[in-house]
Amino acid sequence: MVKVELSEPVVLSPGDCAYFASTLKHGLPTVDDTETYVFWACTYLNMDR
Repeated sequence: MVKVELSEPVVLSPGDCAYFASTLKHGLPTVDDTETYVFWACTYLNMDR
């Protein structure tokens, strides 16, 4: 499950992805005992350039 500030929680299935602004509060709570692997990529955009 992905919980992002200002949005409803979304349960993801294998192969799904989520994209959101990391400036929002966010979390990945578990929904069951299933072992889960997450690939987490973060990018940085310097708005001053």
